[in-house]
Order: sequence, then structure tokens, then C-alpha cells
Amino acid sequence: MRALRICEGLLIALALVLCVPALDVAVHGQTANVAERFTFVALKAPKSIVDADRLTITLDRWSTDAERDKVVAAFNDGGTNGVLGGVRDSGAIGYLRWPGGLEYDVRYARRIPQPDGGLDVILITDRPLWIWWDSSVSANHNAPFSAVLLKMSKNGVGEGMMATPDNVTSDKTNGVAIKNPSGLPALLSDVRRSNS
Repeated sequence: MRALRICEGLLIALALVLCVPALDVAVHGQTANVAERFTFVALKAPKSIVDADRLTITLDRWSTDAERDKVVAAFNDGGTNGVLGGVRDSGAIGYLRWPGGLEYDVRYARRIPQPDGGLDVILITDRPLWIWWDSSVSANHNAPFSAVLLKMSKNGVGEGMMATPDNVTSDKTNGVAIKNPSGLPALLSDVRRSNS
């Protein structure tokens, strides 16, 4: 009888261990096979209302070449207003955890290797990012999306800038590109690639 209770306890413990990843999938729509994760610090965000010291961008996968071509076609047909339509069918491929507990779905993600060994990453969110803690950053709250550009050095550390749709253009290789990235303020600092 005692052996039966021990076995029941072990089975319950095993069931709980197996349910935790399923719960994470239900909450974030992610799978155990994360393609890439980045952590960052939001510049000027008050520490008292940031849930953790480091925030995250989690990508379940990278956008495919077919999805890139669809974004280029959507941009060419409808300008920046067409871009979100070009990425909606692919669904959320990751998420961005933002100050104040906000989460944004990432609908498009492409990596762009740089000649110096660094990496640029372009992301499109499904709605405009809200920089509620910094009034000096102009944002269009009616924009259909935001683009985020991560500029990573070869040692895996970098910074991130946000672009509104009027700063985004079509790009045959990467789907979209930021028109003048050097003219954008860095909003994400100490961006780091994470394997966990």
C-alpha cells in the first residue's frame, strides 16, 4: 500500500513538471524550441514600475523568405499601411515584454549578418510601442505597427531603436529597413543575446 502511494506521488509530481511548459505555451504562445531570446534595459524607464531588471524579446522562429516577399509586396501595394496586412497571416512569432507589464506580439523578425561579425535584427510589432515613461520620444499612437532595430556587436551586446511606419521602407533582402537608423534615439540599452 505504501509503495502504491509513493508511485501515485511520483506520477503527480511528473504530471506537474510536464504541465509547466504547456502553461508557458498557453500564456505566451511559445514553444520549447525558442529560436532566439534577447534581454534588454529600457532607457529612462522608472525602476519602480519595471517588473524586472531586464526585459525580454522572445522569438519562436524567424520570418521565412516567403513571408519577407509577402511584406515587400504588401509595402509596394499599400505603402506602410500595407505592411501590417502583409504580416498578419503569419500570426505571432514571438513577443516583446515592455515596461509596465505590457506585451507586444512580434509579427515579423529577420536577422541581418554584418561584415564585422555583428548582427542587425529587424522586428515588426502588431501595434505601436508605447513609450509612456519618456515624453521626449514622439510616437504615433494611431500607427498600425512599430519597427524595432537591434544592432548587435560581434560579442553579442548592442542597443535597440524604435521606428514609426514613416521611417520604414521596403527592402528586397530583409523585407523592411529603417530609413535613417543613426538618426533614431536608442531606447533599448545593454541588449544581450540569451540562449536560455
